[in-house]
Amino acid sequence: MEIQLKKLRTGLSMSQEDIAGKLYISRQAVSRWESGDATPDMSNLIKLAEIFDCSLDTLVLGIEPKQDDIDDKRDNWWVAIPILVILGGIIPDIIQAFCIKF
Repeated sequence: MEIQLKKLRTGLSMSQEDIAGKLYISRQAVSRWESGDATPDMSNLIKLAEIFDCSLDTLVLGIEPKQDDIDDKRDNWWVAIPILVILGGIIPDIIQAFCIKF
């Protein structure tokens, strides 16, 4: 992770101090992460991914998402429509079946 963190940070022309300020931690903590002497906790990993506008896979493993995978996910949004229509018709019946009339 240390290689990705430094690469992403320098790619945005940010200093260790800039990152530390955004995370409310010390510059030394960022330095330890980049040297591999320590690792950020999950909360800081999520914040770092937001700062660098990347996935956790990219940040931690250096894995870049494949463009085909991104396109496939973006092109299949319409599949949810029939599911929502079906559930929209069934859910009220389920609720009514479980309701006890007083």
